[in-house]
Amino acid sequence: MTERERSVALLVPVAAILFIPGSGGQGVNTRLISIFVELLVGLPCLLVLSANLRPAVIPLRSRVSWFWAMPLLISLALAFQLLYAILGLLIPVPEAYNTLLWQSWQSGSPTESALLFLSVLLVAPLMEETFFRGFVPWLWISRFGRRGSLIVPALFFALMHLNPWHVAELFLLALALGLLRDRLDSLVPAMALHALNNLLSLILLQSRASGLQTFINPGPGQLPWLAFLCATPGVVWLFLLVRTPAHRS
Repeated sequence: MTERERSVALLVPVAAILFIPGSGGQGVNTRLISIFVELLVGLPCLLVLSANLRPAVIPLRSRVSWFWAMPLLISLALAFQLLYAILGLLIPVPEAYNTLLWQSWQSGSPTESALLFLSVLLVAPLMEETFFRGFVPWLWISRFGRRGSLIVPALFFALMHLNPWHVAELFLLALALGLLRDRLDSLVPAMALHALNNLLSLILLQSRASGLQTFINPGPGQLPWLAFLCATPGVVWLFLLVRTPAHRS
């Protein structure tokens, strides 16, 4: 069995775990089960897989890089929250869905909430970025080319969340995550953006009257000019990355 065939064989259980119904669902107990399955089965599979494929998981080349990378990643995460708000006006999410999602996060015990927080900020970015931006593009780049290896995993990433109202924004987020991996030759910035995006979404979900909510969506007839200003550096950086030659790793 060749290295590529072994890798495909290992991808099957990882993909099955990521596509478990309920991994992005609303039930607390269902989410907890998916977290434990990911930790006990998914992470070991990814470790074995990384030994075969050796994806680019190196951090940025120097600590100094994070002085400019982290503020830009935060700015970019804010830009995506603004994008979600705009797309939410075009494709409204049913209020019943938002209420159910909010109640599911509020109904758990402190231990359950801590585990869910861990899943959103650590497990999901680590596993999903390693899978969708690390291994899948490596396997498909010879067949679909570099552009296809960004677009096809992004489509699967969007569909995997089983949320018809957020497919468009998840697809665009996945394209940005893939671009970070491709241009910076590292999974770490993609993982960081993924975690920041989840953190901002969680803050908005936990407190609909929070300062961040008002910052992004000030009210009817009002535009979040300050939020747009803060998001501009991240958007400009992303467009500059589009024009940057890709690494050939």
